[in-house]
This record gives sequence, structure tokens and C-alpha cells, in this order.
Amino acid sequence: MSAFTGSGAVYPFKAANTGCWTWVLAEPLTWEVRWPDRTWTITVPALFETDLGSIPWWCRSLFNPADPQASKAYILHDWILKTWGPEEQFFAAGELRKALRALNVAEWKRKAQLIGVTAGMDRW
Repeated sequence: MSAFTGSGAVYPFKAANTGCWTWVLAEPLTWEVRWPDRTWTITVPALFETDLGSIPWWCRSLFNPADPQASKAYILHDWILKTWGPEEQFFAAGELRKALRALNVAEWKRKAQLIGVTAGMDRW
């Protein structure tokens, strides 16, 4: 099973150029993708800026965008899209699913979040 290495600690940050609040990764976060025949890694560098979970306002009573249990998965998803672009949305969603599972996020939350990510794919 794939797993994270690194704490995934983030801190709030107010961007000087926009005045908007965002989150910044405090140290590198590595996602080890483990397959039966090989292992490879995706490393999100320290100081990567993210909005964590891009969750619509009407859904925030169920899902906290800054959920500490799921934040590593959100960071990974954002990094994949930023690095490889929107053409890798299906790969990013698949890794999000695996990461949420590795972080022991409840099954109903994983499924609901993946439905939301999949529904919003063309808008990235």
C-alpha cells in the first residue's frame, strides 16, 4: 500500500500580491507509490502553496477544507495538477483516492470527495 513520509505540516500564509490567505507546506512531503514490482515517489517541496481542499461553500458543513486528517492528500492532489497540468486530472484523482485511504479517511468521506473532484474536473 502507498504511504506518505514527512509530516505534511502546513501554516497559514497571506499572499502579499493578492491579500488572500493560503497554506504553505513547512517541509517536503513524499508520497511513496508502491506497486508489486516497483516503488516510486512523488515529492512535494517545502514552501509549496496550496488551498488544501477546494470545497464549495455549501459543502463545508460536511468537509473542512483544512481537515488535518486529509490535508496531505489534498496537498498531493494540488501538486500533481500544478506539476503535470490538467491533462493529468484522472491520475491526480486516483492518487487522491489512494492517499485518503492510506490516511484512514472514512469511506463515505472518500467517496463523496472523489465524486466532487471528478465532477469538477473540467473546471480546473
